[in-house]
Amino acid sequence: MAKAAFASTRLLQRNFKDVTGRTVGDALRDERLRRVRALLSETTTPIGAVAGLCGFKSDGYLKQLFRARHGCTMRDWRRRAQGGR
Repeated sequence: MAKAAFASTRLLQRNFKDVTGRTVGDALRDERLRRVRALLSETTTPIGAVAGLCGFKSDGYLKQLFRARHGCTMRDWRRRAQGGR
């Protein structure tokens, strides 16, 4: 991202936080989680494959993060989003 913005990594991080109030890492994580929720809600992509498709290196980390953020498992999220199928 810094290269695309013609800035150093530190300058990008500082300016991003000044403008958004969030770190670049937090914004990327939130966007990845948004994509996870969309895949779970709109597709039948296996839950084990979702982590890699959304840029998470570890499905274990994603499972922990998802549960901490949303208070349910990815399987429960999918069931509710797809009408309890």
